Amino acid sequence: SNELRFSSPRDNRLRFTGGLFAQSFEHRIEQRYLVDDLTTYYWVTGWPDTLWLTEQTRSDDSYAAFGELYYDITDKLTATAGIRLFRTDNRLKGFFGFSGNYSGLSGESQCFPDAEDPSSWRSYRGAPCINLNKSTDESGNTPKFNLAYKFDEDRLVYLTYSEGFRPGGVNRRSSYPGPGETEQFPPYKADYLTNYEAGWKTTWANGAVRFNGAFFIEEWDDFQYSYLGQNGLTNVKNAGQARITGVEAYVDWAATDQWRISAGATWL
Repeated sequence: SNELRFSSPRDNRLRFTGGLFAQSFEHRIEQRYLVDDLTTYYWVTGWPDTLWLTEQTRSDDSYAAFGELYYDITDKLTATAGIRLFRTDNRLKGFFGFSGNYSGLSGESQCFPDAEDPSSWRSYRGAPCINLNKSTDESGNTPKFNLAYKFDEDRLVYLTYSEGFRPGGVNRRSSYPGPGETEQFPPYKADYLTNYEAGWKTTWANGAVRFNGAFFIEEWDDFQYSYLGQNGLTNVKNAGQARITGVEAYVDWAATDQWRISAGATWL
């Protein structure tokens, strides 16, 4: 994970923060379902007593450019505008399933040559072959706007509009659609959360008490819904929309030099 960030002096009336971000993540997955004294008919090739084998590599790459502008409209009122431009790449490659004698829509019956290295298609990190090689990529942006009014050094209120996202990915399950049919388990897309928020941040009693809180409405679009399918494989689909409304508050009190008392509540 790498980030390059630039910031202008904080005492300027117009301020800027921006930069670049890149992250590469790899997860090597091995799951082996062992059954003692399992008859060889059911062995995954090369894996004794193994009824089911998962031997896969998941790769996630993320790139972003971001920036925020802050402008003091008055000594008490500050406006913020920002945006994050992103691109994500997700890939899942390897083997999953039963032996060639016992497999249906997973396992050795679904093996295919590796397009990147056809000579090695009969093996993948010790697994019999490759029967999964899927990828998906997306790009987009998430903006943010904020107005904050500071009554004094200890108390302010704010309004925020912001968006966030969760990257999409691929499903292991293949659907083998016929001519003119839609793939049943295609890659799932990013889901987005749009947040509308009004809140306050305050301190009292010469800094001994902190009292913060917010009201919010969140609109969730194309949310990723997970459910179990055949062979216990998790499938993920974009399942529509949802709304979250609520209020939260938090109090932190340094009652004495020895005692600190905190309380919080959220209604959703």
